[in-house]
Amino acid sequence: MRAKESRIARGLYWDSALNLVLGCMPFSEGCDHCWAAREAHMRAHHPHPEIRARYEGLTEEGRFNGIIRYNYKPLHAYQRARKSRVWSVWNDLFHVKVSAEFINTCFDIFQKSRYHTVIVLTKRIRRAYMLIRDGHVQPVPDNVILGTTVELPQYADRIETLLQIPARTRMVSLEPLLGPVDLHKWLYQQCKVYWGSGEDDWGYDIEPREDGISWVVAGCESGPKRRETKPQWLRYLKNECVIANVPFFLKQSNGYINGKSHVVKMPLLDGREWSEFP
Repeated sequence: MRAKESRIARGLYWDSALNLVLGCMPFSEGCDHCWAAREAHMRAHHPHPEIRARYEGLTEEGRFNGIIRYNYKPLHAYQRARKSRVWSVWNDLFHVKVSAEFINTCFDIFQKSRYHTVIVLTKRIRRAYMLIRDGHVQPVPDNVILGTTVELPQYADRIETLLQIPARTRMVSLEPLLGPVDLHKWLYQQCKVYWGSGEDDWGYDIEPREDGISWVVAGCESGPKRRETKPQWLRYLKNECVIANVPFFLKQSNGYINGKSHVVKMPLLDGREWSEFP
């Protein structure tokens, strides 16, 4: 699976969006400057009555207020698409107010068109684990990449929960990356460094985790009031993935022009772009 090159050049690792759940509720620090909440708030005042009705009441002062609505229209588009694509569920399918019945409906439809790849990303990975463990939600289809978002080191335990869910492909999204996160315990069991006779004569042997992470995506925050992502945090993640032979996708990073901050899509890191896919 790989998104179209024209999409990757814009820092996008999916071809089409599945906007299945309208609305949400802030969950952790990564939600503080949520772009989806900004978009929903803006569309709630849209001049077109159909668009306005779809988003009215979902936000308060530009933030999601916990009200959600199901949106079946993108599922119909998914079913009609005959050429394989990488799809990304833009909203949290495992929000506490999203029913197991709706999740199962989505999984059923995903599974019937297995030539597509669907990325399902959630901060609420604990709820996903409990629903699947207890049999309320069916097993993750093989064409679904199940992932969780980790924006700060204190939320790295979400990865441990993710790895307890049977899935063919698991990803970790570190976007927006707001602090240094160490992934090595979920990428490999141990790494032994050995030295030769010279200062630069060294190497390493690793024992990868068979049940570990399949893909890592990282990037800085975008939009107004964005918080900084330090280059060394991204480099550390990239180096861990290279050691573990796990695909790494660097979506965007901070840049500066004439001292002013901006966001660079698909930036160079150590001399190259990182646009790897599982």
